[in-house]
Amino acid sequence: MSTINSENVIVFPSTRRAGSKPLSRLMSEQALVGIVNRLIDQEGFVISDTDSITDDEPLEFNLYGYYFRIVNPLTSLGLGTTITSGSVYAHIELVTSSSSDTLEYQELFGQDDNGNYTGLVVDNSLNYEPQHGGIVKTLKIAELSSQAGGWIVPGLSKIRFSKDSLDLSVIDGGVIL
Repeated sequence: MSTINSENVIVFPSTRRAGSKPLSRLMSEQALVGIVNRLIDQEGFVISDTDSITDDEPLEFNLYGYYFRIVNPLTSLGLGTTITSGSVYAHIELVTSSSSDTLEYQELFGQDDNGNYTGLVVDNSLNYEPQHGGIVKTLKIAELSSQAGGWIVPGLSKIRFSKDSLDLSVIDGGVIL
């Protein structure tokens, strides 16, 4: 199990980062994540439009409505050094929190701690046990391919749109060619 240096990860929306205003940020986090999760029909996907993972391009993905951008992904994720074979999974844990008026909501657990962001755990195990009594969400973000000669984004993890899953009646013209 490893965490990523705080300077190498961008998370949006997130509440437990240095210098946030908790209540206002929590309400925004819950609202934005809720909107994203209603718009998509899968819990996570890789956004980056690349097949091979290199340090030249960041690795971007969505996991349960949270946007992650990992710069220098080979180095930051330890691909080829810490993790040397198989598949790589990103895990997040959602915990239940409450505001001063007892409103309960889920938030991403994790914060900047001694230079590392603890809200995203990356390892080569599909299964990850919750560490804080929350719900774990997982996405396969990389796999080692002998055919490609390196680390690649799994095809099933990439963002995909199907014209059959879109309601085109709400779009003027309603046609996708």
